[in-house]
Amino acid sequence: MINDVYAQLRSLLMGIAAVYAIAFIAGAVVVIFTCTFVGEFLKFRGPRMVTCPETDEPALVEVDALHAAIGRFAGEKDLRLMSCSRWQASQTCARECLKNWR
Repeated sequence: MINDVYAQLRSLLMGIAAVYAIAFIAGAVVVIFTCTFVGEFLKFRGPRMVTCPETDEPALVEVDALHAAIGRFAGEKDLRLMSCSRWQASQTCARECLKNWR
């Protein structure tokens, strides 16, 4: 009788331990993913000074950081230019400055 109770208790504790182990691993994956995503987002956030390939003059550009961070996880390196200080001067911008973006 005690052996049966012990076996049931052991089985219950093993099940609980398995649930905790799975939850811990899932939580660790979420934390690693979140930290990596935030790091990618912060890397592309904010305006940057680049040299315009068309005019060889400095230009202040801003990239869509959320799109860039999501794209990195999808395996894409597509960057979207949100703003550029040279857009008022040139309406035919080919966005060549994004090709050398790091």
